[in-house]
Amino acid sequence: MKRKIIGGILAAVMIAGLAACGAEDPNIPRYSLVTNKEGISTEGTVSNIWNVVESTASSSNHKAALYTAAIDTQEAYLKAIDKAVDDKSKLVIAYGKEMEIPVYNGQNAHHGTKFFLIDGQPREKEGSKADIRSNTCSITFLYEQEGFVAGYAAVKEGFRNLAFMAGGKTDENIRYCGGFVQGAEQAASELSLANGSVKIRGVYEENDELSPLRMAEALKWYNDGTEIVFTVGSNLSRAVAKAADAVDRRVISAGVDLTGSSDKVLFAMVPVYETAVKLALASFEEKKGFQGGKDVEYGVSDGCIKMSVDFARFAKFTESDYNAVLDKIKNGSITVSADEVTAGNGLVGLTMEESQQTAADTSKSTSDSTASKTSESGTNSTVSG
Repeated sequence: MKRKIIGGILAAVMIAGLAACGAEDPNIPRYSLVTNKEGISTEGTVSNIWNVVESTASSSNHKAALYTAAIDTQEAYLKAIDKAVDDKSKLVIAYGKEMEIPVYNGQNAHHGTKFFLIDGQPREKEGSKADIRSNTCSITFLYEQEGFVAGYAAVKEGFRNLAFMAGGKTDENIRYCGGFVQGAEQAASELSLANGSVKIRGVYEENDELSPLRMAEALKWYNDGTEIVFTVGSNLSRAVAKAADAVDRRVISAGVDLTGSSDKVLFAMVPVYETAVKLALASFEEKKGFQGGKDVEYGVSDGCIKMSVDFARFAKFTESDYNAVLDKIKNGSITVSADEVTAGNGLVGLTMEESQQTAADTSKSTSDSTASKTSESGTNSTVSG
């Protein structure tokens, strides 16, 4: 009897000791992914991120939890974040621009919880300066490198009248545009083209939207002689792709891979989210590895940027050309600047245009904002382990 009592006391002491040392409860999610209403029901970026989060947790005998907002509002996203924190998640993960404001509010309300925001930066309101607190790490990409490869490949392929169109003049889109121009310049130099041989026209639209106005704008460019448009933004890219289909011209998409939906999309530039998430989670697990308060950027050297392409669509640019330019970026023989580019270097001419915004655009933006504020919120959750 005494042995049983002593054994029970020792077990209790051991449990207490483990708790005091910070041993993790196996029933508590170590990683939690917060998503919008779509969750992981469709194949895509969020589904790929979840697969990495879930497999990483499972490989180390931890649990992963999925929190899907019941509706698509800022309030619902924040409620999902709050639920993940209430469930004592060690790391709350979110993806995309729509999560920037909810993560901003979450990081301020829950100082003891760590956050990853993938492809976005916490900010108080849309358009305000990023504010990454010490309990949050923002995971983004070297977008200028994506743009560089796009411009380089387009000129190497033989295009001379290029265009750039992005949904908003954000830091990210400025870097896409700057990289695109630098890539075109690099290719023009390697091909020994004459000054002014390559022309690029560009515009930062008011937002990323799939609208008749954006399609009409792209059609006008194509009819004026533009051969290929590099578009940034999932909705904008679809609008330009529709225009390209109508006039048999070409598109390069970023922000969405449209190569499977139209043969007019020559290729897409896409971040490799799976690799970035693996690297970020590995960093999180290292002692003092969490880089709170920072924007961690992944690029070509990390294996986090790639061209989604069927090289059979090219007539001149080859897979060897592609691998060679990636190697030059990796070894530093080519350096891509993140600075804003407003003019070409002589070989390439750049003309930036004003966005065409109509009263209907303004009305739609106001209506969407009002609807967002008046909607209700909710959360659904799934735990895996």
